Amino acid sequence: MSTSGRPFRWLLLLSLALNVALVATLIIAAVERHRPDHGGHGGRFSLPSPRMLLSALPEDRRALINELYAEHRQHVRTAMRERRQARREVRQLMLASEFDRERIDQAFAELRARDEKAAEAVQSMLIEVLSELTPEERVKVAELVPQRRHRHQREREREPERSSAPAEAESPDASPAAAIEAGTDPEPSEQ
Repeated sequence: MSTSGRPFRWLLLLSLALNVALVATLIIAAVERHRPDHGGHGGRFSLPSPRMLLSALPEDRRALINELYAEHRQHVRTAMRERRQARREVRQLMLASEFDRERIDQAFAELRARDEKAAEAVQSMLIEVLSELTPEERVKVAELVPQRRHRHQREREREPERSSAPAEAESPDASPAAAIEAGTDPEPSEQ
């Protein structure tokens, strides 16, 4: 092979390496986006941060809340540190030049366990905090928890009411998904 092909070989290898890095980054972003505590602290939905919680409460109640946080702080920090370490391990395995399915499967299992442990630590602390609050204060805290809607709920809220939906679902070329969305049986029974 001629020497003029070497720069192209290096460019091809560089392009391959960049593509692998891009794919790994996209996978990590997808994992992060769907992680149980995305956007908050330790649950399937976003919990308020300690700072947000304190700001929602009257000045005279903050000392009590800080005491409860202090009691749980070490346990929560340990659980969060272990979760971060498990995430780093998954990321390193994703970026490894040799894909080891068994090791990454184990790493994801460990990450799920660490996510669960971190969620339990944070939620346990929050339960103790909530148990010390008045009903009015709990309402203020609950207002800090964002209400997430699924993509399908948002789409339905944007769509105008479809009064002809059942008729469309009964048409021969209507899809089963359209029938289900319209609230009719996608597979009409044979009589």
